[in-house]
Amino acid sequence: MSLLKPREIAKLVRAEQTYRKTMEPPPNFDEKMAVQSAKLFLAVGTTQREVLVQKFHSPRVDTIQPDKTIMELIDSGYGSFLLKELHSFYPSAATEKNGVVLFAMLCGFVFASREEKNRMETEYLDALRVATTPLFESLAHSLRMFRVFLAATKNMSISYDHSDLISSWYLKKSDEKLAYMFHFWRYGIMPHDEVWKTCKWMLTDSAFEEMANKIKNIEEHGLVDYPHLESLSGIIGDESIIRGLSNFAIAYSLTRSDRVCIRNCLGNPHYIRKTSAVEILHIRRSYESYTFFSPDIYLCNQLMNAYTDICNSDGDIAIKVLVVSMIRQGVTDEETHETSTAVLEDLMRNREVSLFFNFQNNRFKFQAKMFAELPHTWDSQGFYSKRDGVLGKLGQVESQENNWHKIMGAAMNTETFFECFVVVCSYFSNLTFGDILGRFESYKALVNPCAKLIVVAMNYQECTFEVGTRRDILFVNGVGELTMYQVVNFMSFQL
Repeated sequence: MSLLKPREIAKLVRAEQTYRKTMEPPPNFDEKMAVQSAKLFLAVGTTQREVLVQKFHSPRVDTIQPDKTIMELIDSGYGSFLLKELHSFYPSAATEKNGVVLFAMLCGFVFASREEKNRMETEYLDALRVATTPLFESLAHSLRMFRVFLAATKNMSISYDHSDLISSWYLKKSDEKLAYMFHFWRYGIMPHDEVWKTCKWMLTDSAFEEMANKIKNIEEHGLVDYPHLESLSGIIGDESIIRGLSNFAIAYSLTRSDRVCIRNCLGNPHYIRKTSAVEILHIRRSYESYTFFSPDIYLCNQLMNAYTDICNSDGDIAIKVLVVSMIRQGVTDEETHETSTAVLEDLMRNREVSLFFNFQNNRFKFQAKMFAELPHTWDSQGFYSKRDGVLGKLGQVESQENNWHKIMGAAMNTETFFECFVVVCSYFSNLTFGDILGRFESYKALVNPCAKLIVVAMNYQECTFEVGTRRDILFVNGVGELTMYQVVNFMSFQL
């Protein structure tokens, strides 16, 4: 991460303090809340005080909206605290987008225009933008993250600072870098020539035309002039090649060396341990869905084998979690059923996780009893881990009729300690959230006041919830490739 300039930071702090003194009434925030909000946004991608809703249903990047709480903190004069957290942010593939969006909010690029109240506010916002700008190059390091920046700032009116960042992103790239990026990631919120045209007003004619011609040549001829870039091996990491299988240009252009790298990575125990079953499932689906060419059957089998290995491995996180499947038989289609199974597999890989399982047929029945206690009779009740050999296939769990009141009652009666409850459902409308929240509150009061609640809906649905200003609840509205990484980040987040 690029270093911030101490002189600009000092100027920002002075302007910020002066601005806060002029606010009437004083802002209803403090430094601790600003820091916690920044950490939560960078980890999960949202900090909404009323309710945490994450729309993971869409892979598109042109639906980005500014975060309400972050914008309120900026408007209240706490931008420097957010900036310091962004500076110390170490992104992963699942969180790097959050850093770019926070950058855009700190720079004031998320709205077409805003009415500034007084000179102190103008000086503070200008100082915040100037202090934040040096982080752009490291945050928007890839074409994908540059697209996120464009999506987050699509409502921005023309300004010198915004156009300067866009033009610098192109001008600082070598011809080879541009050719590689444009060939393998050629589609986005708008074509590159259209993006470049937005910078024309601030450049000389020669500088503008030179880059415009370069973009046009790459768009028309691809990698003809750069044959050594046709193989991704050695250019991007092995894991990036696997994620790139969801990108048609990459999947279609795989070389033999690329396939070897994929095979080696999929067989690496370290990769298996840290990778999400949901992500591998989505990647395989995307790859198998291509119709322009025939997917490699051996690669499809390797992805399926990796999925099985992931489901049979333990994850890196060790948090006491209770998973409750509220998906009933007949509610989901085949694809949703497959995804819900992958979600449960990811959740049950936790080394300290249990699932309440109510298995019922003509002979035996399991209900809640104690955490990780094996049954001695077929009518016993308990919380079981996947390794206990009691649960059977997790894909069968959604056919069970789980009773939330009974499950939470068992947890409270036995005072079984859980750090997080995860409810998996088909749609939010399938749940009576008032009942879920009520029993969750009772558990917190009796057993663990720091417990969290996550509700994962397999399918996106427009909905609203009223839970006040709390931050111990996360609603995941639809499941995508990176969803389970975000869920784990929220589990691990210290309230």
